[in-house]
Parts: sequence; C-alpha cells; structure tokens
Amino acid sequence: MRTNLFVLYPFNLSKEIFGCEDLALRTFLPGLEIALAKLSAREKEILEQRYEQKLTYAAIAELHGLSRERIRQILAKTLRKLKHPMYRNSFSAVSLIEAKNVLMQNLELMEKYDQLSEKYDRLFEAKSADTCNVAWRK
Repeated sequence: MRTNLFVLYPFNLSKEIFGCEDLALRTFLPGLEIALAKLSAREKEILEQRYEQKLTYAAIAELHGLSRERIRQILAKTLRKLKHPMYRNSFSAVSLIEAKNVLMQNLELMEKYDQLSEKYDRLFEAKSADTCNVAWRK
C-alpha cells in the first residue's frame, strides 16, 4: 500500500526530499505548497513536470530548450533548497506526542518563571523597604 502512495504527487516529491517513507507520510501538505511557492517559477514548473506529470529529463529539456544535464542540475539544486531547514521546517509535520511534550515543557518553564518572578519581587520589595528604613533613620 505504501509503495502505491509514493507514486502519487506530492508524496513522491516528499519522499525524495526526506529520503524516508515514514517522514514523507507525515508531510504537512499545505506547508509543502508554501515552500513550493518560495521557489522560482522555472524551478517549480520543472519540479512539477518531473514529479507530477512524470516527464523524463529529455522531455522537460525539450520543453524548456535546455539540455537534459541542465534540467538534472536545476532539479538537484531545487531539491537541495527544499531539503534546507528554512524550507523543510515549513512542511515537516510534528506528531501529536511530540507537540504535547513540547507544550508540557513550556508550561513547566512558565510555572518556574512565575515562581522565580514572585520570589524576586518579594526580595526586591524587602530590600527596598530596608533601604527606605535605613535612609529614613539618618
């Protein structure tokens, strides 16, 4: 079943980017569209021709008036861009368990921050009161 899914666009592209079927299945598709929108028109068009229309390098080269090697180079550069964290993070999905763990860590840190902030405020108020009393006595 999985192999059939990776014949379809955009999962075949996602598998090429992540290099792993499990990660490709967790792709956040709206994020992938956002990442693709950041590419140049030519890069996006060649990518879609290769992965969506399943054209060969020769067919794409003929459409663009370029050599097969140049098409291969453009695709390689485009895939390198999409593998870069700046692009990849926009469509990498996070499991609910991972998201829950991060949320719990953030809540714990916020609670600790609040406790430290209260202690600091009490300490600052106590010092201010002592300083005022000392200054008032003189």
